[in-house]
Amino acid sequence: YNLELLEAIGIKEKDIAPSLKISDEDSDYLENLFGGYNMDWDKKIVILNTGTSNPAKQWPIENFTELTRRLVSSGDFNIVLIGDRDERAVCNRIISEAGRSRVFNFSGLLTLRQLTALFKWADLMITNDNGSMHIAAAANKRVIAIFGRNIPGVSPTRWGPYGKGHLVFHKDPG
Repeated sequence: YNLELLEAIGIKEKDIAPSLKISDEDSDYLENLFGGYNMDWDKKIVILNTGTSNPAKQWPIENFTELTRRLVSSGDFNIVLIGDRDERAVCNRIISEAGRSRVFNFSGLLTLRQLTALFKWADLMITNDNGSMHIAAAANKRVIAIFGRNIPGVSPTRWGPYGKGHLVFHKDPG
């Protein structure tokens, strides 16, 4: 959608794909971090990001808790909760209410570069509309994005994850 703006100055690129480089240092940090947790490496890794910069775009924490509970009960996944330092308590609450089995709180433990390295191991990301959604998409990971409630101007047409294979939930403003 934003690339169409460039057509006004004669640029007609449609297939620009971002790419991310992962340093050995950031990859090593993640390997060490994973080593401190009892992760079942035979299970897929689903990353959940419950945060967003705008509270109006926030999918309710109770919904993330229920989603986490269902993922845990399926027995097929490791769930990694991410966010900034301020979201650590919310993620701990999700873990305590949804079950501690194979749910790991990485909130506040990662730099942006380390977050990029995390996606090397991830199979899927489920997230609110936020910056980490774009990092996951640029790392070629499938994203399920949950967009805010009836907020004009922030539709996934313009702000959704870039690329193919993503699933976006959004209710258009009426």
